[in-house]
Amino acid sequence: MKNTNKKTRLLSMFLALCTTAMLASCAAAPADSGYADASEPSSIPYVEIQEEPVPSASFDTTVTDVHSEKINGKDDHTQDADDEIDYIRFMKDADYAGRCIAKSLAKVAGLKSKPERYDSACVVDMRKSETAYDVDWDYGDEYEQRVGMYDWEEVFDVEYYMEQFPMLALQYHYDEDQLLRHFQTVGIHEGRQGCEDFNVGAYMDWCAENRDYVVDLFDGDYALYYMFYMSSVGGHPEEFLADGHPVQYKAILTLAQQKELDGINKYREKTGAEPLVFDPEMAAFANYRSWMNQEKEYTAHTWLHLDSSMDIINLYFDATSADRIGENTLETSTLAVQPWYTLYASSESHYEGMIDTKYNYVGTSNLYVDDVAIRTYKNRGVQFDIFAGSLSTPINH
Repeated sequence: MKNTNKKTRLLSMFLALCTTAMLASCAAAPADSGYADASEPSSIPYVEIQEEPVPSASFDTTVTDVHSEKINGKDDHTQDADDEIDYIRFMKDADYAGRCIAKSLAKVAGLKSKPERYDSACVVDMRKSETAYDVDWDYGDEYEQRVGMYDWEEVFDVEYYMEQFPMLALQYHYDEDQLLRHFQTVGIHEGRQGCEDFNVGAYMDWCAENRDYVVDLFDGDYALYYMFYMSSVGGHPEEFLADGHPVQYKAILTLAQQKELDGINKYREKTGAEPLVFDPEMAAFANYRSWMNQEKEYTAHTWLHLDSSMDIINLYFDATSADRIGENTLETSTLAVQPWYTLYASSESHYEGMIDTKYNYVGTSNLYVDDVAIRTYKNRGVQFDIFAGSLSTPINH
């Protein structure tokens, strides 16, 4: 699309906006806690504690889907008469076209994915796919329609993405299609830089000076700036280099991850320990650990102490500059999200791991489920919390 002439691009975007408008109007058993220094992992015993089943009422089924919200009795996504686009003016007036595009994009400002809103969406079911490495960051049909409008090569280079976020690349097993999918959904919402010559923060600064109308419309939503750049019909620089801007601005947590972080920090608050800071690269490694324990049918911390794991462990230390690996992990026959932190608190070693003042950072996994026999059950769920005292990652230094 970089080489598409302005008139063709205007027409394509006009048709895409019309299509979008039409669609919118229709429409556990914890294992022991332990850590490993960078030099040599320590041996950690395994403790098994029977978990209690979680009733289905724990699912957040009462949360209202954002696509069905009504405001003042009117569907928020229904196109008003004032929203109708003047085709002739759209094709001739670049400023008018830009404002129309920005106004259309603003309708999905602040949109949250299902894993951010529902416990039930925070489960990675490995029984359904051999490449089930992460939750489905589902933002709904209208968002998917918008994703399909753009040429993502303008803002995404997979080699660059893997270099900047090595633990994320590990979690996705270097699957280029899935890494692009991550960028299109959660990555751009976090303001992650997807290629060398486009930094969203630098572009936001330029928009504040040259496209000031988007500032109020987008309300700091990084994803909308990405989309606006890819659909832009006005002149702008070819490159927006980082030049000191972060390559990632914030972390998007699933609902399960947010609850785990909040729960851990409540225990730490009671003991006077400083709250842990969530780190996305640590979380990616925690997800990888959950996947690995399921895929290889490991229990507890077995993987951590295998010679065959040393390459990945060294990658973790090199990529994060972390001082240690601390792990809380559990197995559960209840294949639904539970308050993991309360289960960990029932075990002295896990509890000590959560409140240990040596730790300052944490990454928590989602629940990974698979057909792995555990006791008398044929299925198993695995969850990990990974801790570190110090580290250096794109979002934490």
